[in-house]
Amino acid sequence: MATLRNDSMNRRQANYALLISIIGAIAFYFSFQEAAPVMLNGGLPMAIELAVMVVLTALLRSIPGDFGVRRMHAGLGAALAIAMIYDAMVAVVVYQASTALTWIRDNVTGKRRSILSGSLRALLFGDGVVVLSVMVGALFYRAPTDIGAALRQLDLMAPVLLFHGLAGATSWVLFTVMEAMGRHAERRIGLHLLLLVPSVLASVLCSVSAALLMQMDGGAPIALWAALALVMLRYARMQYKKEHAQYYRVIEALSEAIEAKDSSAAGDAKRVEKAVVMIGRAMRLSRRRIAKLRIAALLRDVGKIAIDDAVLRKEGELDEREWEIVRRHPQVGHNIFDAVELPPKVRNAIMYHHERYDGNGYPEGLKLSELPIDYSILSTADAFVAMTSDRSYHAARSVLNALAVLREEAGKQFHPSVVHAFEKNAHRLQSIGNT
Repeated sequence: MATLRNDSMNRRQANYALLISIIGAIAFYFSFQEAAPVMLNGGLPMAIELAVMVVLTALLRSIPGDFGVRRMHAGLGAALAIAMIYDAMVAVVVYQASTALTWIRDNVTGKRRSILSGSLRALLFGDGVVVLSVMVGALFYRAPTDIGAALRQLDLMAPVLLFHGLAGATSWVLFTVMEAMGRHAERRIGLHLLLLVPSVLASVLCSVSAALLMQMDGGAPIALWAALALVMLRYARMQYKKEHAQYYRVIEALSEAIEAKDSSAAGDAKRVEKAVVMIGRAMRLSRRRIAKLRIAALLRDVGKIAIDDAVLRKEGELDEREWEIVRRHPQVGHNIFDAVELPPKVRNAIMYHHERYDGNGYPEGLKLSELPIDYSILSTADAFVAMTSDRSYHAARSVLNALAVLREEAGKQFHPSVVHAFEKNAHRLQSIGNT
């Protein structure tokens, strides 16, 4: 959660965090008083088991996430596993002991750091939430300690689910109250509400799996390796997302560099991108296809880099020789990316975004009616943005006027289904058109 990560709480949030921290500290004190004799009487075997649980909990708390609440629920899952094997008091003590071994990613520097080196206020609040969640779950429902038996008998699973449901709901309520005191409360609360059920289910899976493994002979090392594998998989996914974001930013930078050659086209690529996303969603294209269309929208005019500036910036109509030069840019753009591992649909969309539905377009005179509809979406979006933009050879049309042209050319220049999708989204196109 951004509010907690950045420690930018307002006064009400700070007072609330202090209250939860104090209650959590009191609960921890009494938990320690109750758990200490149990842990001491357990001898060396129990000490080894608890040491493993401390490391396991720290690993799960260290799983990187986009929201602090996700990391909290991973740690909560470990705490609930301990509560099922021993009791809530022991779970609270083990969870707090794991804090010293927990490492998280700093959102400012991007580097790993100990959770102890960050905001003490946020740390105490988060720990207080977990302590209270475990205590509330155990107060009303105690899950059976023999998880294997619970899985074999469905009637014993009810306490397990209720235990996790109460704990997850408690943590959700405590975090939601915090968000309700901050800015953009409705959006944040809605996001937390969407995360509630998946988070509870994830904590059930996490804690039940950990409890089962810990109760097996030789299961402790397996549990630790599984947690470590989970952390590494999450890191790999985050690294992939980071590299994908960098890849997209490079494409954006290239698009802006191309537009710098022609001031009249400044901002067109982003508007075409916005249009293809809007129409792609309206036509129920998959997210993967829409992602490829976004890239094609940004790179569609990369071939203009080979056109002389005097032609691109010429005032008034172009002559036939100049039009012939301009018409080559889709082929040039396609050739530029021959040596780059762009998806074939992206390269082809760049190549065919000036083709027509009836086959009278360029550069190859293909019929868009016989090609994937993705190319028609890009072609129509490109034409719509061009019509609603000022050019040296025409003034910008209004959105309604541009839609009238699309309607008139449906079945000739443009794909009728794509035109229909544009018309259905007419009220949303005002943000794309310049007028």
